Amino acid sequence: MPALTHLALAGVVNQQLVNRVLRECPRLELLVLFYLVSGYLGEDVSESQNDHRVVFLQSVSDHFGNWEAGARGQEDYWVTAERIRETRGAR
Repeated sequence: MPALTHLALAGVVNQQLVNRVLRECPRLELLVLFYLVSGYLGEDVSESQNDHRVVFLQSVSDHFGNWEAGARGQEDYWVTAERIRETRGAR
């Protein structure tokens, strides 16, 4: 998907998948990885990614409610992830 700019993955992922997404999506600006328990992202994925586009967020319990908040101009997980990415000084 060469034109993809934003992607959120929930569930168990591995570092190979993360690397492949980053490599094969050259326009990707933000990759959000959700986790259920802090410190456990799945298999060999580490929170210490070297790529500024990767952001880790606690899993959203109410995806529909989160989507509605975003549609109303409130903060949703995309806004939260963008803020985290910008805090790192990357744009």
